[in-house]
Amino acid sequence: LPSGRFRAPVRSASVARAARPPADDLLRHQVVSYGVIGVLSLLAYLGAFHLLSGVLPAVPANVVAVVLVAWANTAANRVFTFFQATRERYLRHQVESALTFGLALVLSSVALALLHRAVAAPDPRVELAVVAGGNLLGAALRFVLLRAWVFNPRRNPRRGDDDLVGAGG
Repeated sequence: LPSGRFRAPVRSASVARAARPPADDLLRHQVVSYGVIGVLSLLAYLGAFHLLSGVLPAVPANVVAVVLVAWANTAANRVFTFFQATRERYLRHQVESALTFGLALVLSSVALALLHRAVAAPDPRVELAVVAGGNLLGAALRFVLLRAWVFNPRRNPRRGDDDLVGAGG
């Protein structure tokens, strides 16, 4: 980053293919990988939300926390869950994934707004539980969208990639 330019992780397509589990284990691998990355992202998000909610109102704190975690989460899932380790389609994946993060943001923001409508000054632990629940629901829906849309190899398959990601699983 010293030059101001970001360089996405680069691996050859053959290295990415070699790291991929057999087709019958692909969905299981993706669910586990997505879950591990999701738990780490949720912890980072909750920490950011907790810190930010001390200086911002709850809903803006939620927005900032989601945005802070979204890029890193997508980059990790792109490589470890969906085996997209080359620069090819990197920007498109980030943009489309950001749209799926919007789903989690809407769910957690609506839940938070409803909580604040019902309780004038909710306990911070209740706020954390509400945003965590909204994010968990959003994460489940996001996995489906990432697998079926963002990282679906049938959208723009490369030669030899017709067995990747969501195909056959």
